Amino acid sequence: MRIALALLLATPAFAAPTTAEIQQRLDRAVTHIRAGDCAAALDEMRPIDAAVRERGDLVAFRWNSAYCLDQTEQHAAAAAAYSQLLTLDPPAKLRARATRRVAALEEQHLARLEVTCEPEGSTVQLGEADPLPCPATWRWVDAGRHQLVVRSPAGLEQTHRLELTAGTASTPTVTVRPVLEIHSRAPGVRVQVDARHRGDAGPDTPLVLFTLPTGRHAIRATHPATGEVFEQTRWLRAGERTVVELPFEGIGGSPRVAAAATAPDDDDTWLWVGIGTAAAVGLGVGAYFLLSGDGETEPRPLAYRPEF
Repeated sequence: MRIALALLLATPAFAAPTTAEIQQRLDRAVTHIRAGDCAAALDEMRPIDAAVRERGDLVAFRWNSAYCLDQTEQHAAAAAAYSQLLTLDPPAKLRARATRRVAALEEQHLARLEVTCEPEGSTVQLGEADPLPCPATWRWVDAGRHQLVVRSPAGLEQTHRLELTAGTASTPTVTVRPVLEIHSRAPGVRVQVDARHRGDAGPDTPLVLFTLPTGRHAIRATHPATGEVFEQTRWLRAGERTVVELPFEGIGGSPRVAAAATAPDDDDTWLWVGIGTAAAVGLGVGAYFLLSGDGETEPRPLAYRPEF
């Protein structure tokens, strides 16, 4: 493997990381790439990424980052890095190769995800990423199974799982189910919702229901000792908690309000949504690694010397 190395030019020192530290990491990254260890090269490049950007960014640095992300099968991050490279006005040959690589990643490994939520004002979190206001769009998501956590403005959370197919665009709408709580001062009160027995409510055991859909629901509660019946119709709204206080008296004190309830994971409900559309002043670089040939699907490093 041949590598072109451009030495770092002298620049005034400034706060960490210093120019010398940046150069040292660049040199070590090149050594790791030459040895075929892109994971170690990324460990060297990540800490200086922001510093390189602050100094104007480098086409070669950005290419090496994208190349190593690609080699370590971090497909979404690689596509984003190639895309960042294309904003730096790279040479025509490099631009063409980066463009082809993004297209190949999108076809073989990545999906587009556009999520809308009910109710409005919810946030959505994909995997371990930070929550985003909903609706939210991810241009590149690795194909496969993923977890979405949706939080309503009222603080209710619900977990949804979905399956994404490479080369497609998926547009699920995720609804945070309402929560219905039935509180009773009398123990053992039998509760029906929509003519179906849902459980019993008592002073220390409010009945909490997570699985009801939004809309109108008929509630019927029966006192176990007196046979007294309470009936009420309530409208449940997505992402909101509705509390019904039964008027029955009984021993056991006032009802305990359930602590912030969180809807359980829908472990058996997967949303199958696979169907759809498919510079830097004073800084040098370690090396370029380019794809060779036309129509390749796997990177093969070649030497390329930039002209600054």
